[in-house]
Amino acid sequence: MSLLKQQLFFLLFLLVASLSVTAQNNLNEKYKSLGTTYIFQIHNAEFPHPKRADGHIYDNKTYTFKDHYNDSSVLVFVPKNFRWSRQPDLLIHFHGWFNHIDSAIENFKLIEQFAAAGKNALFIVPQGPKDAPDSFGGKFEDTDGFKKFVTEVLDTLSQKENKKYGVLTPNNIILSGHSGGYRVISFILLKGGLTKNIKEVWLFDALYGDLEKFAVWLQNKNARFVNIYTQHGGTFETSKEFQSELTAWKIPFWSGNENELTDEILQKNKIISVFTPLEHNETLYKTNFFRRLVAVSRNFK
Repeated sequence: MSLLKQQLFFLLFLLVASLSVTAQNNLNEKYKSLGTTYIFQIHNAEFPHPKRADGHIYDNKTYTFKDHYNDSSVLVFVPKNFRWSRQPDLLIHFHGWFNHIDSAIENFKLIEQFAAAGKNALFIVPQGPKDAPDSFGGKFEDTDGFKKFVTEVLDTLSQKENKKYGVLTPNNIILSGHSGGYRVISFILLKGGLTKNIKEVWLFDALYGDLEKFAVWLQNKNARFVNIYTQHGGTFETSKEFQSELTAWKIPFWSGNENELTDEILQKNKIISVFTPLEHNETLYKTNFFRRLVAVSRNFK
């Protein structure tokens, strides 16, 4: 690398670090009554990734590497009165198209909902393709990429807040995805390296494909899958197809409308397929469904 490139890289690093500190301060102030919010720059984050070094073209528009695929941020929220242990439970959420960390947590009230559920778990939101129409999962589509990410996040968090416990390792993990977030989750289940830790997957109008990857994971006896879909979000037909395949494979599941869904149904069924009359972006927050899933989960204390 030439001296000029090294200098430019260093200046870019300083700029990103400065913006990260500012973003963390703003988020900490906003959510300080609910807990502590961190923004880390993680080497093993989704991006940057070589497959997006030249950006991404969608519908004849180029989404550049600099603006959309060069952000290695991850948000970590530690709820107030969190009880530390060497093996914390994790809820990791993946945002959809044309979103970034800040827009996802603010528009969909994710931190408020998570905190209101009152569970002893950490909430993590990685930066995916930033404000881009893209479902590519970056390093999380690489073998053991997700495991490396979780390890680095927990190591970084331990240094920031909880040194007395030393090395932290994950206990139960729940993956949540909205819209285009389905693809990265499917690859994590396939080869992310922590499959045994992943107990639940929640898809909020996000089942667009990769059905075979979800089906393979569901063979795990401890796996639990919740799919909420809408009429016009592009997931209706795929969700119906998945239900037909489950029936053909003689795999039991519950299906019905959101207004029929009770907490008992949520707790007793391994696979749940929920139709909602809500719009695509409303599925995460309009009826506090995200909070409800956190609250009834048997995998969080």
